[in-house]
Amino acid sequence: MKQVLFFAALFSIQPATAQSRLVSQEAEDYYAWFQERSQTAGHYVAGTTLRSFSGAATIHEGPCREAAIIGQVGLNKEMVNLGYGDDYYLPEDEINGYGDFWYHVKAVSSSGKKVSGYVWGGDVAKAWAVGDVDGDGKEEHLLLGLASRPRASLKKIEAELKVVGQTGQLVTARILPGLCIFEDCGASVLLRTVHAAAGFDMIEASTVALGCWAGIEKAYYSFDGSTLSPAYYAEYTTGTVHYNEPVVVSGKAGAQVCTFSTEDKSYDPIWSCEPLEKGKGQASAAYVEGPALAGN
Repeated sequence: MKQVLFFAALFSIQPATAQSRLVSQEAEDYYAWFQERSQTAGHYVAGTTLRSFSGAATIHEGPCREAAIIGQVGLNKEMVNLGYGDDYYLPEDEINGYGDFWYHVKAVSSSGKKVSGYVWGGDVAKAWAVGDVDGDGKEEHLLLGLASRPRASLKKIEAELKVVGQTGQLVTARILPGLCIFEDCGASVLLRTVHAAAGFDMIEASTVALGCWAGIEKAYYSFDGSTLSPAYYAEYTTGTVHYNEPVVVSGKAGAQVCTFSTEDKSYDPIWSCEPLEKGKGQASAAYVEGPALAGN
């Protein structure tokens, strides 16, 4: 039923620009491609591995924040999803303005103790990926989750992207305004690294939402070893581009200034690049949080 609603909503929207090609007969193909790569389905299946998004995710004795805390796990630590029975109602809480459910998990706490209990969804990464994004020969762990700061208003929706080093330390984090990934959004989430022909990697954080709020949103970020810089963010179902900013990257041709151009048939981004010394305007290294998004 969710898929029917999704396609009905997509097909009812007329594409406004060339960027909206996914709201045509290709929507079904894209949906299948997306679901093959998204980790969202595993959040509802017993036995799958989850990762902590918080630096001190608390595991409770019961599925509510008033329940006793029996342990904590640090950033990017693995937890095994114990799941619920098919007829079990998923317990949910609203914390910091975001509604999400409680995962039943087992893990090894920061103190080394094996614990079994419940962790709130805001403390669990909605998606994760591993890759050498900055090209230094060392892999980084990427985590996508709910914004760590409280939600300022109902219209203020934020996600957060974190880069974690090999020793488990937080390298950097960045708020992603507008990206709706908490449970009430009904969205599938994808986080991946995409290698460009010019020899650099970009981070993609995207969602496919089902039901009445059906839609496709994509954001691309670059990472230079210390800073996450926003490159592109758009709502594909409406053809709305919230920002498209030049970013400085290092590839086969050295330092370049690159701007998102379009996508290929494999849904990978194509970038328009020129050498840094000839780049026009300012790259987004100083781009703090992007322009205000519509409705936020």
